[in-house]
Amino acid sequence: MHSSTAPLSGTPRCLCVLAAVSAAVFANSYRSGGEFLLLLKKRQSGELTLNWYVLGPVNEQLHSTNDPWLLWVREQVEKQNSRDSK
Repeated sequence: MHSSTAPLSGTPRCLCVLAAVSAAVFANSYRSGGEFLLLLKKRQSGELTLNWYVLGPVNEQLHSTNDPWLLWVREQVEKQNSRDSK
């Protein structure tokens, strides 16, 4: 998966949101009954965190089994697995 704090290149959609100074920069609420794709990053401590890419698309709601986000992540995992097996 993606391991830096740089934007996720090639993602299916990227919405830029201007946050108010007092607003949170990480989404932490979810629609009841929704399915979400969470892109976690491992911290140096070994702990996983969702809060690694401010205002980034790291917790997108999925709308179907063919959701563009899910397909993109599957493609990235497949690419990574291909590189790792060489």
